[in-house]
Amino acid sequence: METLVSSARTAKLYDVFYHDKYGSVKLRIIGNVLVSQFEGPCGVRLAKNFKRDVIEFVSILEHQPWAYMSISNGFEAATADALTILTESFVACGSRGCRAEAYVMRSPIARHQVNAMRSKARLEINDAVFFPDYRSARRHLNSALATSTIPQA
Repeated sequence: METLVSSARTAKLYDVFYHDKYGSVKLRIIGNVLVSQFEGPCGVRLAKNFKRDVIEFVSILEHQPWAYMSISNGFEAATADALTILTESFVACGSRGCRAEAYVMRSPIARHQVNAMRSKARLEINDAVFFPDYRSARRHLNSALATSTIPQA
């Protein structure tokens, strides 16, 4: 019986969804990739929940090479306050071993905001992290992770 409870808790950790009256975000771990899906605009509440869940998910992944992917063609933009919180998520991922990133998003505003957050998080600005579809983004991450190693403490 205890094993079933543990499995249920583990399953919950690997798949979360949060929404408010404006937008939504889903987070899921697929293999060693943390995958998010934003829809609509992102305000402070959505960003805070995202950051909290990202930090929790990263604790599961940080002892192996891992990557981040955002499949967010329905993402519109984030408010200025939300951008500050989302940037903190970038910093948390970078300091906990994220090896590569990939973004599938159509909105030029969203792409610009991602690059602005990457810059504030002291990550390289690189349009090569944007992809037209899931498969090409996944190929990029698989390639990056195949050559990645776990840092020695």
